[in-house]
Order: sequence, then C-alpha cells, then structure tokens
Amino acid sequence: MNRTILLLAVSATLIGASCAGIPRATFYRAPNFDSNASFKVITLNTSDVLSGRIEHFLLINNFKVISDNSFRMPAPLGFPNPTFPADTTIYSPGQTVINIPYMQEKPSDYIVRYQFDNAESSQTRSSLNMAVVNTQTGQVEVSYLTEQTGRMELPAIDRSIRNVIGRMRQSQ
Repeated sequence: MNRTILLLAVSATLIGASCAGIPRATFYRAPNFDSNASFKVITLNTSDVLSGRIEHFLLINNFKVISDNSFRMPAPLGFPNPTFPADTTIYSPGQTVINIPYMQEKPSDYIVRYQFDNAESSQTRSSLNMAVVNTQTGQVEVSYLTEQTGRMELPAIDRSIRNVIGRMRQSQ
C-alpha cells in the first residue's frame, strides 16, 4: 500500500514538473457584458505590438473598434526642458511618455486594458492580463489572465488573444 502511495506521489510530481511550460488561463465575463458595444484598446507601453494585435483580432471577430486618438513615444524625463550646464546637456534619469494627439478623442463603450510581461528566461513566468472596462460604470466586465513558465512566443500570444476575444463574443 505504501509503495502505491509513493508511486502516485512521484508520478504526480513528475507530471506537475513536465507541465511547467504549459499556459494556464482563467476567464471571467459579467452577465451584463455587451459584445455589440464599441471598444478602444489602450496601452502605456510604447514598445510592444500587442495593442495592434488585439485591435486586429477584435476587428476580425466583428467587434466595433474605436482608435486611440494619439501617438505615444518614449522620451527622457525633463524633455523638452533639459538642464544645460556650461558644456553639457543633462536629462534627468529615466524616461517618460510623450502623448501626441492626432485627432479629436472619440468615446467608446469599453476600454480594453492589458498588461504583458514576457519572461527573461525559462525559469521565470510570462503573463498576459486583459481587462475590459465599462467606461460608463468603471466596472470590469471581462477579465482574462494567462501565465506560463518561460517566454511566451507570438503564436501563443495570438492564441491567447483569439481565445479571450472569441469568449467575449459568445453568449452567456
């Protein structure tokens, strides 16, 4: 009997260890979520490509997408007023984001907000967290989180985005 329990414990440990790189995902959708409403994807991270990918998958799933009204680009803190000693231009340490509107802002019913953290190594975790926020009530009506050990490559990211958007379209 003890031998059987030991064998089961070792098997469970090995199976758990072999699944470390497999993504785990959770999804929530509020009963009052309106998939026929309008959506705007926002990001503060100027160096990732996910906002465009999320907009693309929303569009091909027949969601109404409202464009963000501005370009964002990184700039050193202190821009455009650097400190000028006699012979050197010095910027404060760090960076800020410059926001340049290119059209009048258009309202949307929902904001799609996301956070993405890609692992530096196979020993750390990657995660993608998306939230769909009702702009009238401030309530989060859709939430999705996927995590995995190791880097998350673009095919896995695209599958995750398609998964959450497909589930947003489904009726409760």
